Amino acid sequence: MIQISAHLTVHKDKMEKFKAAAAKCRALVEENEQGTNLSYDWFVDGDRCEVREVYAGSDAVQKHLENVGGALGELLEFSALTSLNVYGEPSEELTNALATLPTKIHTPLF
Repeated sequence: MIQISAHLTVHKDKMEKFKAAAAKCRALVEENEQGTNLSYDWFVDGDRCEVREVYAGSDAVQKHLENVGGALGELLEFSALTSLNVYGEPSEELTNALATLPTKIHTPLF
């Protein structure tokens, strides 16, 4: 299992456009990721957003990135990804795919 906590800061006066782009991401997940995306929740506090995600494994995260890639690009027109915390043991392929993002990987203690 892989858990992800993505933190974004919404650009000034762009919250409504951000929400619309986030809704597109959520719709794509609901349509195409049944059984692999175990949880996909969005939370806001002012201009900050946290997306908490749980996936069956690294392959499911890769599928998610392919599925929402275009919508994610739109989302990032209205926000900045400030951190991406990954919890679990991601594959080397997934680790490489996230290498250009502000990613921190947290591996299990036990």
